[in-house]
Amino acid sequence: TTSVAAPQQSQSKTPPPAPHEDRVLPKPAGYFSDFLWLSGRWSGKVASNKADLNLMSAEAGSLAGVNIIHRETRIYSLDLLHFAQTIQGVTIYLRHFSPELQAWEKNDPIALKLVSIHQGVSQFEGSFSGQPCRWTITRKGPDAFSIHSDIHDEKGEQQVMDFSYVRVKQLAPLMKSH
Repeated sequence: TTSVAAPQQSQSKTPPPAPHEDRVLPKPAGYFSDFLWLSGRWSGKVASNKADLNLMSAEAGSLAGVNIIHRETRIYSLDLLHFAQTIQGVTIYLRHFSPELQAWEKNDPIALKLVSIHQGVSQFEGSFSGQPCRWTITRKGPDAFSIHSDIHDEKGEQQVMDFSYVRVKQLAPLMKSH
């Protein structure tokens, strides 16, 4: 008698999960929706300077705007801000410009990531030119807030500023549309 070898059946194993499938992301410290109250026009002060801030919300989960700092009778700086929802949470991107629109940050904008939010106080941290930077945004009711900014410039010099803002009430249109 001759014996015939039975064909071997392949032993299929479930492949291991891909690196992105096995990863569990931590819960973000907060969400873009936590900052929708900032949408609108604000008037403020930083030291003896006047500040005008206009933030507009977009449908795509972001809040963007411009902050204009006035020193005496001229514009001192124009600051572009973007609150963006990322997979890790909310990040503020910030870039300062001279009145002639020359960027103060020579390479990348400042990026501040939300690290905590509790009872109207939001803490953001990041780095700029290898130096730490922090922002604390404190909501003071529906129509006021403050920002404590602690940023080191490109030379490593610490720049601490305190901004206070109040909401500018929108005026009714002068003419009715027909």
